[in-house]
Amino acid sequence: MIRKNSLYIVLLSVMLFVCGCGTTKRERTSSASNAPMLELLQQMPAMRPLNNDITARIRMAATIDDKALSSKGTFCAEQGKGIRIGITALGLFEVARLDLSVDKALLINKMGKEYAALKYSDYGFLKQAGLNYKILEAVLLNRPFSPDGTDFAKAMSRMNITSDAQHIVVSTGQINNMCYTFYFNTAGGELVKTEGIYDNRVRVTCRYSDFEKLTSRPFPRNMSLVIDGVGSVVGLEMNFSNIKETEYVFGVSDTSKYSPIDFSRIIELVK
Repeated sequence: MIRKNSLYIVLLSVMLFVCGCGTTKRERTSSASNAPMLELLQQMPAMRPLNNDITARIRMAATIDDKALSSKGTFCAEQGKGIRIGITALGLFEVARLDLSVDKALLINKMGKEYAALKYSDYGFLKQAGLNYKILEAVLLNRPFSPDGTDFAKAMSRMNITSDAQHIVVSTGQINNMCYTFYFNTAGGELVKTEGIYDNRVRVTCRYSDFEKLTSRPFPRNMSLVIDGVGSVVGLEMNFSNIKETEYVFGVSDTSKYSPIDFSRIIELVK
């Protein structure tokens, strides 16, 4: 069961990460009418860059419809280079690993001596939605982003900005059938939710909570991702501890001792 559970959790991570986030299209307001909120947004902690890379311990609880599993592991991210999520058994040794690099996702089943690689450019949905590693990294590091890759702070003037009693809400508008909306907490200035929809079918919601103050800005201890519209309702709860801003060097894992398998094979393993 250790092998199956670990693959299950990592598979859910892949499914959520590659689907990105989005929301329904909204009408844009002029940059002039947005000026007061733009100024407020620029001063929020969520807009600050991280001073360094991120490492943490992680607990994950995953669900697909009526199935539920949990696991522990590690989370390491070198900004602009790659993210690694390692799954451990009994907190002692790594049994599975997910590498998200600039051009591909790599899933390794250490116990079964197998691996599966998925290039973002080869996956139709990612190309259609304009999703890439930069967006995946932003979601996992609690950052707002612009779908076209431009600096978010500069792109905000082209976006629709509204507010309520608790949030400032920034919506990008529809790009490649994908829209993105970010909810900023007006009290603390944190990014508390990224949500949306792709092609009026696939809906993804990512919520952030219980923020820990790092040297540069707050970082969430809890991250909750839900995806609906892929035939199942998929959920992933990620709880971070021992979060550190520190230097981390990412390198894609060596797979020379493992046998390649297709991602469809991993789906069969977790059914």
